[in-house]
Amino acid sequence: MLKILIFLVIISLTQAKNVIELVVKLKNVATGKYLDSNENGNVYAIDANNGDYQKWIIENDENNGIRLVNLATNRTLDSDANGNVYTLAANGGNYQVWGYYNDEELINLATDRVLGHNSLVRTFVRNGMNYQKWIQEF
Repeated sequence: MLKILIFLVIISLTQAKNVIELVVKLKNVATGKYLDSNENGNVYAIDANNGDYQKWIIENDENNGIRLVNLATNRTLDSDANGNVYTLAANGGNYQVWGYYNDEELINLATDRVLGHNSLVRTFVRNGMNYQKWIQEF
């Protein structure tokens, strides 16, 4: 049943980029809040509302990472070396490339810091705690 559900998830092949896209919601394991964003580029986590601002397109990056693009804003999840997290227009930069550890931890490949949520959404030095883990929901 799960395999069938996965095939029913919005998956598209973009021929111009050779990118497989998957739409997910990301739920923080510790807080139960969902990764959300707005048109101003702010990133935060709030209760589920099933809105498009809580849906993220996972795109394969040509450098063996992924890019997370907000479905509502079409802005890409970005970060900096200080741990700030925000969205910007896609710019091809390394700070917009993410990877997965243990299927639940999103790591920024440019900073080697992990996306987390305690009171704010930020990146942190990886410690394996639940506030740094995200569950994908389809």
